[in-house]
Amino acid sequence: MSERFWYISFATRYRPLGATVVYAASAEAALVKATKFGLNPGGEAAILPVPDARVTEAMVMLNRLVSADEILNNGGHQAPARPDAVVVPQHNNLRRLQ
Repeated sequence: MSERFWYISFATRYRPLGATVVYAASAEAALVKATKFGLNPGGEAAILPVPDARVTEAMVMLNRLVSADEILNNGGHQAPARPDAVVVPQHNNLRRLQ
């Protein structure tokens, strides 16, 4: 599988924790990479491929944890749940993904 950009949103059932974009071969590899880069604040992770048409826009989030406030203040919005998202609940132990 070729590498691509992945958007990862982190949240608990009570609040958003932030989001990032990383370049990886799969959703699981993206979560591992985000964790290794110190970008994983815990909680649940929803992982989606960044559409090709939105890659340039997503570069402001590349390899950095962006707060929900920063996303909203820069024109982002809270999107409804997507059936194509890879959701990893309470992923603090990543051994099974590595």
